[in-house]
Amino acid sequence: MLVDCTYGYRNYGCRGGWPWKAMQWVIRNGIATHQSYGRYLAQEGLCHCGPKDNCTIYHPTSFGDVMRTNKTAMKVTLATYGPVSVGINSAPKSFKFYRDGVYDDFDCGRS
Repeated sequence: MLVDCTYGYRNYGCRGGWPWKAMQWVIRNGIATHQSYGRYLAQEGLCHCGPKDNCTIYHPTSFGDVMRTNKTAMKVTLATYGPVSVGINSAPKSFKFYRDGVYDDFDCGRS
């Protein structure tokens, strides 16, 4: 949903963006549940979970920052604030073929 819906917050869909800008959008607009929004299609598109759609929306009121690779802090932030938005280096070739699960490539943290 964040890939599709946050263009107005100077994010660029599949071409990148900023997690903090996406979270600002979520606080203002809410975010649809995974079940409500549907499967990620890896395609540029328009937000298809607007006010006229029948989506279940969660409305967090704030968000926090987590230092890179701090799993404990991420758990605390998730429990305290709700959704967590992360940035990922999508330059490694292996990312192009990512489908699901935990993405783990040594080169992901570089660049």
